[in-house]
Amino acid sequence: MQVDQQYFRGFVLTEEPITGQEIKSLNIGSFILSYSPDLPVTEYQGERHLILLGYAVLEDISLKTQDILKMLDTNPNDQQALLNRMNGRYVLLVWEDELKIYPDATTMRPVFYHESLPIAASHSALAAFAAKNHFDAAVEQYAGDINGYLDYSRYQGIYKLNPNTFLSLNNQKTTRFFPSEDYQVMDTTTILKETIRYFTAMRNWLRTQETYLTITAGIDSRVSLAVMHDKTLPLLTYNSTAKLSAFAEQAYANDIRIVDEITADLGLNHTLLQIDSNKQISEETLQYTQQFESSHSFSLSEKMAASDFKGRLHIKSNIFELAKLPVVTKYYVPNDFSFKEVIKQKKPKALNMDPDAMMEAYFRRADLTIDKAYGHYLPDLYYQEQRMGNWHSNITQETDNSVDVFILLNTREMLRLVTSAGLNERKQNVLHREWINHFWPVLNFYPVNEQENLYALYKEQQCSVEIVGEDVIISGDQVMPKFPLKSTDVSFKLVNKGTEPCAANIMSHYKNAAAVGTISLIMEGQSYPYQELTAGKSVVVDADSTMTVTIQFNKLYDRESWQKAARLTIK
Repeated sequence: MQVDQQYFRGFVLTEEPITGQEIKSLNIGSFILSYSPDLPVTEYQGERHLILLGYAVLEDISLKTQDILKMLDTNPNDQQALLNRMNGRYVLLVWEDELKIYPDATTMRPVFYHESLPIAASHSALAAFAAKNHFDAAVEQYAGDINGYLDYSRYQGIYKLNPNTFLSLNNQKTTRFFPSEDYQVMDTTTILKETIRYFTAMRNWLRTQETYLTITAGIDSRVSLAVMHDKTLPLLTYNSTAKLSAFAEQAYANDIRIVDEITADLGLNHTLLQIDSNKQISEETLQYTQQFESSHSFSLSEKMAASDFKGRLHIKSNIFELAKLPVVTKYYVPNDFSFKEVIKQKKPKALNMDPDAMMEAYFRRADLTIDKAYGHYLPDLYYQEQRMGNWHSNITQETDNSVDVFILLNTREMLRLVTSAGLNERKQNVLHREWINHFWPVLNFYPVNEQENLYALYKEQQCSVEIVGEDVIISGDQVMPKFPLKSTDVSFKLVNKGTEPCAANIMSHYKNAAAVGTISLIMEGQSYPYQELTAGKSVVVDADSTMTVTIQFNKLYDRESWQKAARLTIK
């Protein structure tokens, strides 16, 4: 789509046609849809006029896009239930007296709209172009990166449509339609039954498409790999050659090492793609990047366009983070919007506005109040609507020059199910592990973002040391003698009930160099002053055996400060 530059899979909705090259158009009500020939467009006219941009799929995979639009038209009362179950990367247009625009579950096919002018587009730059050329309205850019924050774009007055709202283009009003039912915790068995049935249907549909899957050392992509369970499926892992932080370098190294182990053991079809820094790209790619909201990897855009993966459907796994806890547990409080304070702290410098006024305006556009949250946790809605609905969907546009994107969890109904799991189950990745166990169990036995190999993990599972003692206080990995002291010697036991030897690290916290000999630790017949144990001392407890450890005082102390001095950490 050649307008002021080339837009892949681009579209604009305005009251006048967009002029340029390689542009197709359709009328819908009083608006004109101008779109790129590489963007799939399906039209249906019945009681209402419906157009779907992109692709959509339901559990009944025999239904074509035309069938889905017919169902939406003939069952308007069930429209929301259908929308909640639709997967894909799409924008739905519905004309009935006014034009309503519905995004997919995470706005993975982006929709940008002007705050006051009847303009919606696939790219913020296209919306700005239409404002200038059709309404002679100047649109200023922010002086700095926005990086997909909340619903902001890099242009002032142009916003990203929230995935749980629809836009009435006639008056630029946004209306929330999800969630629409009260939140309730569901048992894991029910959630697994529903999600496994859905994953199975999506896998069957994906096997009719030309696809590839990106895999890392993380557990999210492991779930997608397990669901697909196809040794011939092309797998791709990225490795950056750019200068990275120590943390990022370690993450890439873990990805390569663990993925190599999995793919070699199971004989999978895997490719490692080296991606460069954003500075090492061609002039053509540099021009292409000017339409992006993000700067994730321009090199990836270039490499994918020239790769054998071009034209395939990319199976990603990002949204699976919601089945875990994407935000620390303390913010998961029912009907509590205090997490807004955390969101405000993430405000980029380029948004030079009052944080409270900014949040109030955002929640107004998102049409989100405590009542309209229906008891759903704000951190979960924030992750779906802002992190996925803006930041992540901006990244997906970077490779629109080569591939389209699919995520197994990209339906509102599936997101409702996984966020209905108990907080403890989510924190412990229970759903992830059970999904993998159902579809491809061996994948559960490889490390996740860790250094250990398969045998080390086995030994860890077999290693079970318990701290036992009547004269000590045991709290997690902390051990202290009970006071008042009955004896200068206070003993406890390390009991290994496993089938493998297990290492225990014992560390003291008493550093008083002038008091060496006041407290000592006796292990395996040797005495260690506490001052020598502040860096930790490792001992090995043999399989199915017990080791006695004795805290020894040089006299019978009665002050409880000595109880704290004798504290040990045992891991």
